[in-house]
Amino acid sequence: MKNILAFIFFCTFAATVYAQDGHGAMQASSTIDIKKLSAADWQSDLRVLQQTVHKDYAFLFKKVTAEVFDAAIEKLNTAMPSMQDHERMAGLAKIVSLFKYGHTSIGWRQSPVKFRIAPVNFYWFSDGLYAEGADKKYSSIIGAKLVKVEGMPVMKVLEAVKPLVSAENDEFFKAYGLDFIAMPEALHAQKITTKLKTTVTYTFEKMERLLMRL
Repeated sequence: MKNILAFIFFCTFAATVYAQDGHGAMQASSTIDIKKLSAADWQSDLRVLQQTVHKDYAFLFKKVTAEVFDAAIEKLNTAMPSMQDHERMAGLAKIVSLFKYGHTSIGWRQSPVKFRIAPVNFYWFSDGLYAEGADKKYSSIIGAKLVKVEGMPVMKVLEAVKPLVSAENDEFFKAYGLDFIAMPEALHAQKITTKLKTTVTYTFEKMERLLMRL
């Protein structure tokens, strides 16, 4: 007779993040010196974005009205002087994401903002989010189900970062939005963490099976 005993264990670990210029996942291509950009420079670019959309791309006002777009512009413009650069970047991303067109987005890779990424890849299966790959240092979590990020339930984290993604629908977000839960700058900008960190703490659930022969 054979009995299979299954049990679940939870593991929590903090993944050290890599600067994008030291990790192949996301390489910034901008040559602009971010230190030379003032809040006024960011605000000026925000106005250029607003004017350009109204003048040349008004057809984008399909899934969002011009009034809602302009209100979001004004809110971000007011907040920019007190923001850090990665928060300003996130603010611009949220503005453009209002259009909900997958190929109309703010490219983090092309920005002058330095950001980092945890060495783990996630994939959305029918029963949840799993670690599909990871740096060999964290190989033990490959195949494990992600349940929390920074102590917050993963579904709440995904809802928090979703405004950063120019997602046309849920499937588009599942395909392209998962990188943001590996970016400390995105997690902080969306208030998942209270301060910008150099690690991301994940909690995983993993099923183990033991075969007992009797």
